[in-house]
Amino acid sequence: MTDDAKDHTIFTPFRKIFHIICQQIHCEEVCLLLHVLLVENTYFRTYVLSRTDPETLYLPILRMVYEGVEGKTNYSQIYVLLVILLLFSQDDVFNDNIQKITMTYQPWFTERLLKSISLGGLAVAIVIRTIQYNLAQHKDVYFHTNSLAILANMSNSLQDIHPYVSQRLVTLFDIVARRYQKLVNRQTQLEENVDKNADVIIYGDMVTLVLEIINSTLTHKLKANPQLVYSLLHKQEMFAYFRNDSKFKDLIHNIEQAVNYFQQKVSEANIKAPTPDEVAQVIQTASRTWPPNLLKTFPDIKFEYEEEEQASEFFCPYVWSLLYRNTFVYWDEEKAKILHDYRMAMNDETAFEGVPVGNQIHP
Repeated sequence: MTDDAKDHTIFTPFRKIFHIICQQIHCEEVCLLLHVLLVENTYFRTYVLSRTDPETLYLPILRMVYEGVEGKTNYSQIYVLLVILLLFSQDDVFNDNIQKITMTYQPWFTERLLKSISLGGLAVAIVIRTIQYNLAQHKDVYFHTNSLAILANMSNSLQDIHPYVSQRLVTLFDIVARRYQKLVNRQTQLEENVDKNADVIIYGDMVTLVLEIINSTLTHKLKANPQLVYSLLHKQEMFAYFRNDSKFKDLIHNIEQAVNYFQQKVSEANIKAPTPDEVAQVIQTASRTWPPNLLKTFPDIKFEYEEEEQASEFFCPYVWSLLYRNTFVYWDEEKAKILHDYRMAMNDETAFEGVPVGNQIHP
């Protein structure tokens, strides 16, 4: 670098950049800026992840994702926000920290009155809600993979999961499992090859990943998550279908080992017509003597964000649409094909399905 170039170098403290981003995170341009900084600047990413007040930025992002599935946030912006959440989830220390931060009542979260919940637990609830909404509405594969990757990265850090979050996680498996069973049964009736059907493969992968998420939490944090054990006991019958399937049986074995152990402890307590609180108390007590060697150990599941060359198919029209909306430069719409294509894509929210914003890979 020449002396003249050094003289014109602008230095801006990360603290100021972070403060501005937190103030303006609702703007799409700022979301894109944050995305670029987190992906391209490792020093800034380290600064953000090491702050002692992660809720300052993380909570507004969660709110935008939560409201976004109801149409209050641009669909393209939700893609970017999910990538940001994935980038955060790649850091184990960050995952541990957000489990220790307790959030009080958030009026914008209307699914359930949550007077107290960890920031990490709230994140899990919102990501699961995003998956369930997408399964019902858009069926966008990118949403599935990215959202499940976030949960997978967080799974070995989850502790003291709120009862509501435990229920949602187990319910998510129930929903995905039922759809998988339905697809397999349909293909069997049609006498078609199940292993070559795209939908069967997608839902089979989702079943596997949700099972891996539950297994990871049980393996690393069972004693700290009695509510998850309670939810599994309550819905234990839904795992029977997968018990003898070679793709799932090892994962199912672990869950059933935990379920059987605590089911026996509840029976031994000999409580007539036990209430949910009494069952939870038995589980809490029994978890202290839980022998972790009952579970098979699997490699930790970790996903990373890698931007592919095809990502420009998403980002390029999105950026140009923001330029068009926010500048006073005249554009001849008849010649601005990229803007026309983007508007058409926004009218069809599945238009970006299959266009990789990023690639989640096992390291």
